[in-house]
Amino acid sequence: MKKCLFSALSFSLLLGTATAQQKERYHKVRWHVDPAAQQSFTAKYGTDHFHGGKNGLETEMSESEIARIKADGYTYTVLQEDMERFYAERLAAKSGGSGRDNCTPEQYNDPAGFNTGGMGGYLTYAQILQELDDMAAQYPNIFKGKAQIGSFVTHQGRPLYWVKISDNASTDENEPRLLYSAHIHAREAISGMQLLYFMWYMLGNYATDPEIKYLVDNAELYFIPVLNPDGVIRNETQSPGGGGMHRKNMRSVGTSNPGVDLNRNFGVQWGTTGVSANTNDDTYPGPSAFSEPETQAFKWFAEQYDFAASFTHHSYSNLLLYPYGYANVLTPDDAYFAAFTEEMVSVNNFSNIRSVELYPASGDTDDWLYDVTPDKPKVLALTPESGGSDDGFWPAQNRILPMCRANLKMNIDLVRLVLKTALAKDRSSRYLPANSGYIAYDFSRYGMQNGNFSVSLTPLGSGIQSTGAPVTYTNPVQLQVYNDSIAYTLNSGLPEGTVLKFLLTVNNGTFSKSDTLEKIYGTPVAILDNDASSVSGFTMQGGSWSTTTNTFVSAPSSITDSPNGNYSNNQNKRIVLSTPVDLSATNLQEALLRFWAKWDIEAAYDYVQVEASTDNGVSWTPLCGKYTHAGTADQAEGEPLYDGTQSDWVQEEISLGGYLGQSITIRFQLVTDQGVVGDGFYFDDLEILTISSDTSSNNTGLQNLAGNALQLFPNPAETQVTVKGMTPGSDLSLLGTTGQVLQYVPNTGDVYTLSLEALRPGLYFIRTGGHTLRFIKK
Repeated sequence: MKKCLFSALSFSLLLGTATAQQKERYHKVRWHVDPAAQQSFTAKYGTDHFHGGKNGLETEMSESEIARIKADGYTYTVLQEDMERFYAERLAAKSGGSGRDNCTPEQYNDPAGFNTGGMGGYLTYAQILQELDDMAAQYPNIFKGKAQIGSFVTHQGRPLYWVKISDNASTDENEPRLLYSAHIHAREAISGMQLLYFMWYMLGNYATDPEIKYLVDNAELYFIPVLNPDGVIRNETQSPGGGGMHRKNMRSVGTSNPGVDLNRNFGVQWGTTGVSANTNDDTYPGPSAFSEPETQAFKWFAEQYDFAASFTHHSYSNLLLYPYGYANVLTPDDAYFAAFTEEMVSVNNFSNIRSVELYPASGDTDDWLYDVTPDKPKVLALTPESGGSDDGFWPAQNRILPMCRANLKMNIDLVRLVLKTALAKDRSSRYLPANSGYIAYDFSRYGMQNGNFSVSLTPLGSGIQSTGAPVTYTNPVQLQVYNDSIAYTLNSGLPEGTVLKFLLTVNNGTFSKSDTLEKIYGTPVAILDNDASSVSGFTMQGGSWSTTTNTFVSAPSSITDSPNGNYSNNQNKRIVLSTPVDLSATNLQEALLRFWAKWDIEAAYDYVQVEASTDNGVSWTPLCGKYTHAGTADQAEGEPLYDGTQSDWVQEEISLGGYLGQSITIRFQLVTDQGVVGDGFYFDDLEILTISSDTSSNNTGLQNLAGNALQLFPNPAETQVTVKGMTPGSDLSLLGTTGQVLQYVPNTGDVYTLSLEALRPGLYFIRTGGHTLRFIKK
């Protein structure tokens, strides 16, 4: 019924094609819509780039759209007037926007050929075409220069161009093909810039980077850098300094906002949801599916080549979207999409979600590419949405390079996806307490091509005597995780705190890819060891955390924010270590915060952070861990945090090396909004481990602390420790670093031997007869 109603409306509206095309003004507004009603609101009005949260729905919207929704009784707040002027002024200033805090250092160098442009730092359409010509001139063997897609031209008579990167670029070889496109929406300026950055990177590194050569030699990369040239030209003509807000193509419809939304004009579920029948609206999908020359050209081009995967680049939201977008329907490849996109966003911390989870939208590129038709196969189609809400459609000039870098791994990963690709991820401890042992890792294949693989461990630098033989895998099952390990032997006599490096390498028979593992030799000392059996030693702020016996790593309990069910709305509750952790010893080489955790937290809105303070809680710094990612605009934007669902216990490790020489306080903080709730955050076996250059310096007073004959040996100890010289009949208590009693022995003699088999390595205390001794369990 909805589709029929839309068709009737569209025909009547098309009769009134406007001759005057007055330029619309856009404002950033927040609609006051409860979270429970937000999805139906976005489906009804079909406006692009709604971002929901506890305070309502935010979007950049034309004045005519605002007036129409307001007429239906909704209220709103203007957050920023005249977005075009705002963007232009920010671009002229050449800076602005905080960007995102990435816990992972950049891995790549900027390509030499990449240029910014004359439109507030962005390339004009003519400059983009010149970049393509420059690529063809500099790399004629691996770059096929621009060619027109068929005979298609836009409404204003412009051809649509494509180019190609491959080892034999002028020849169509029997290799997997990928399709990258940008500027389907004219105002999404960063989409084209980051694509050119990626292209220059692949070309410039082909001769020097073995992996880039392998990827280019074994795949064909096709590009449509500007899918909507008419819209791009309109923006640069009307706003030559950048900041133009035109989104659609230039079909002659609409009185104030001409054109058709090309990403609503494709043939899957066309006109059903996330669209507007009003020709002036940004999501007007056209009079029929594939009515536009740009989408017809795209369709024809995709049907000429059997693409295996594609990226249609957009902005903004810091997301990687996969089908479907028209409705909450899972594709048969949903688990595969979720798995490989998780790897793609592992560095830039984008959120990988189904497109419909952002907002429903019918007639988009990905849904059409993914669905099999008589003229083309299934394509693993994805949409990166680059930039946060501070960046918007025209990120500041100083954000162009960081955002290009943030997309680079994803773009490269798309090529890896269609080839023979597997990963080996280190899962061993950062510390190597013995001269020989094993480095544990998880192996999995996510690439489409199968075959034989091997994983090897190689010493890098001194201190390592030998490593074990490579492990081989024959036709591993796609996405199956293989838990494995390789032996190592270290040189004898290494001092505590020695840094050791290994290369963990995956070889696919043609190409090897290595990751550097950094380990530290020595037995870490647990200067903090809390088994979560109680919340003593913690201070609560803003609400209570408590123990639960329902789930734990070590009996009897873990600590959680909501032991009796889901957490509540509008919470900001913290659990803080009551005693600061002293890392001021001059011989400390390393400090590590380690704990087990699991969580169920509303993604993109609610969150948990682990934070450190060096000024007794006046200010706090969020900490980066193995499982954190950057927050969205509705969280602590850009800061490392936990959200979503982690059903199984994982051991988190957070380096405290930046805090050596200081005393710090640690806290966990849960922040929730007024919308969806979840089970919350759990942690267990909280430790702070240190390595010193001379571990024996930690043992002061162990032999004769009280100035009498009380002795403890051996120290460090491994399986047992003996206390000698006690007063007969006295009691003995074994304690952890937070004071919890781990073992109690009443009425001892003058000698007693304790078994240490059940204890983890770390620092422990023995209290007897009013005296306290400490020792290290190896």
